[in-house]
Amino acid sequence: MNNKKNIVSIVVLLACVVITLATVMNVFGDNADVEALAQKAACWDVKDCKYAKRAMVRTPLGQTFTYEGGGRSFDVTCRRAAIILGDYTCKAEPQK
Repeated sequence: MNNKKNIVSIVVLLACVVITLATVMNVFGDNADVEALAQKAACWDVKDCKYAKRAMVRTPLGQTFTYEGGGRSFDVTCRRAAIILGDYTCKAEPQK
């Protein structure tokens, strides 16, 4: 009985460590690929984009970039497919 408790405790501990590392990597890891996706979403895949990145916010659950140009400002929100794991997808939204 005690041996099963130890195994369960170790599995739970390992799961917590993996989740913690994944969220830390979401915030502090290299995000050049996410920035490229955000730029593509901001420019709607146009080659000569005139929007400049004004701000960036990184959280364990996603990243938000603020772009400005041509008298308007809007946010691009990038999220992972499975909360802390998976590929990022980005979506542009006008600021209100």
